[in-house]
Amino acid sequence: MNWSRSKVLEAIRAGRHDRVMEAIARKYFPSWTEALREAGVPEDRAETVGNRIRERRLALGLSQTELGRMVGYSHRAISMLELGQWRDPRVSVALKLAKALQCKVEDIFQSN
Repeated sequence: MNWSRSKVLEAIRAGRHDRVMEAIARKYFPSWTEALREAGVPEDRAETVGNRIRERRLALGLSQTELGRMVGYSHRAISMLELGQWRDPRVSVALKLAKALQCKVEDIFQSN
């Protein structure tokens, strides 16, 4: 994608927040905080969901690859979820994860 200042703001308003987006935003803004401010997004909204996927996965003795196969995603996607790089997964993903991890969605995802 060819990024511009307006496209960065649009992506931020749409809820995109990951390390790549932060790096792109820093090309157009002095800081991530300034990009959020310009987009009209409160700083506290930038990280709305935390997760305990890794903790639960390890408790069950599963690898990222095994969990990925169970939910139909790659080990890379599982890694991104665990690291918070995929901040707000779709409900269908959250439900698949909870089923595979033998728990409730709220046991692995919590609002900050």
